[in-house]
Amino acid sequence: TGLKLDADYVIDLSGMTSRRGVKVNLDHKTSQRVGHLTEINNDQQKLSVAGALSARTSHRDEVEGSASDGFEWEVSIEASLGKPTKLAKGKTATVNGRTVEGPIYIFPTSTLTGLGFVSNGADEGNAITIAATAAGVTQMNDFEKFAAKLGVDLDSATDEQKAALQELFDSKQGKLDAGTARNKQTLSELAAEVRAQEARTNEINKIAVAAMKEHPMYIEQIEALARMASEKGTDPDMFELELIRATRTKSGSFRSTLSEHSNADPKVIEAALCMMTGLPNIEQHYSAQTLEAVDRSGLRNNFSIQQLLLQVANQNGYSCRAGERVTTGNLRSVLEHCFPQIQARMAGFSTVSLPGILGNVANKAILAGYMEEDQTWREIAAVKNVSNFYTHTHYRMLDDLEYEEVGSGGELKHGTLGQESYTSKARTFGKMLGLTREQIINDDLGAFDDIRARLGRGAAAKFNNLFWATFISNAGLFPTDDSLGNYLSGANSTLLVDGVGLQLGITKYRKLASVAADGTKRVGSTTSPTILVVPPELEFVAQKLYVGGNLTTVQDDNIHRNRYRPVVQNRLSDSAFTGYSDKEWYLFGEQLKPMCVSFLNGQQTPTVESSDADFDTLGILFRGYHDFGCDQAEKLAGIKSKAAS
Repeated sequence: TGLKLDADYVIDLSGMTSRRGVKVNLDHKTSQRVGHLTEINNDQQKLSVAGALSARTSHRDEVEGSASDGFEWEVSIEASLGKPTKLAKGKTATVNGRTVEGPIYIFPTSTLTGLGFVSNGADEGNAITIAATAAGVTQMNDFEKFAAKLGVDLDSATDEQKAALQELFDSKQGKLDAGTARNKQTLSELAAEVRAQEARTNEINKIAVAAMKEHPMYIEQIEALARMASEKGTDPDMFELELIRATRTKSGSFRSTLSEHSNADPKVIEAALCMMTGLPNIEQHYSAQTLEAVDRSGLRNNFSIQQLLLQVANQNGYSCRAGERVTTGNLRSVLEHCFPQIQARMAGFSTVSLPGILGNVANKAILAGYMEEDQTWREIAAVKNVSNFYTHTHYRMLDDLEYEEVGSGGELKHGTLGQESYTSKARTFGKMLGLTREQIINDDLGAFDDIRARLGRGAAAKFNNLFWATFISNAGLFPTDDSLGNYLSGANSTLLVDGVGLQLGITKYRKLASVAADGTKRVGSTTSPTILVVPPELEFVAQKLYVGGNLTTVQDDNIHRNRYRPVVQNRLSDSAFTGYSDKEWYLFGEQLKPMCVSFLNGQQTPTVESSDADFDTLGILFRGYHDFGCDQAEKLAGIKSKAAS
């Protein structure tokens, strides 16, 4: 985290997202690759993952072999953490369905970035199961025996070949001698085809291993190319040519520090650009090996938009002259190579992706900036993950479930759930900005940094403005006739350092109760209040009540000290918001929340993408978008004080 923590910490799973292509390593070392995750399930109380032991390394073999021999592996996650909050000593909170007690740090947001097989995990009770087939314990079924008689390696066969073989097996029930001459011929041809493919795959693997030894920085890239070549049945000679293209600079006279020292590894380009744009805690985003490559290239403090464009264009086939710069004469051609519309490379191999590089850098920077913006909304909101843009209905905590005495007949009476509900809905918000032709020719790296910063700030501003506008317009949550018993008014309801108004609010909070489903009686009770929400005009008063030793000039003990934590929100008294006030204040607890925030697919931060502008525009377009919704939720979450008669 880059922080020196003086207490334990816990990661709140309700705020955890995951990046694409999460890798699994041994002992958290990127050089000890084991596989990748294929499934991530987060029910906000526990994290469950599934994956494949897909890396062709000795470290994968160690994990497989040890599991086969009975060794019990444990797992440990790698995560990029947001800004933590500290729970004070003696305070409690519910995180991941469990109660935690302070002092402890809580990380409300995080991004799952990796997983490690370890001998002893940090958390007790974590478990990992390795399938028997992955650990080397396999038994051949009749179909596999049938294929073995033909000399067919099913692992090397394509899905189409397996389907054809299965059809023949089903028709003859696995008896080779019962087939017709035509079927025998088909079987022979099929077996020969599979064996030829197996030979191609073996040759491709040999070439890949040799390339990895020569270019260790490109191991993951080479593995991906080899896997794609095997799946597509690429000729080994063509595969070798593709590797040469991927790991060496293009022919021609283009030279830059980056291409000479790092062979334009996209990760190195990303890291260099992130350094130049001032991304904080960059060690959390890139491996030590990648950062060392940036240092060797001399680009830690010397990188520009033109270097980026020419490097990527060159990797995608653009021939650069020595000392060439991007000008009005070559800008269109450079952009066409940076944003290739048709991937015409052999066997479908992809080019170096400028949209991918720019998107990755922009999203990392925006995540850092977005999380540094106002996060006070988390204090009074329940977060819900939704998978679509439909309106979702939630039932409020109004019920009649108090236990009743069971009669001699042993019959239990039915409780009734309340029917009052609220709805939530995610919507899409976004903005588009451009890196212009003039800014590219002027080599204005600051313009790129400004664009991603603007998109990040714009996302945070929209979210906060919508959230607090919805909250401040709260007549439905706090009826002025006090019909719900959660609206405080009168001359003594003002929040002052004498504590009188606060005490009235605390008393009213403790008397909150839900109406039974039949509307005839009140049942239940709330928990203790813990949060005092105020506008900036009341910040001094709230802090005095929270930390002050006495409430008046007389040395009276402050019975409210360290009990009602101040949460200051500037928008509460901003005249741009309907219902604003510089006197009204609120009390809330930890369980029920007055607001509900919905994030599409659990994505709590905005996304930035880039593309080539229209032909006549000459530039690069960036678009940022965020899918979320802010709605009023629980009416009995707390009380509101009008602070006037």
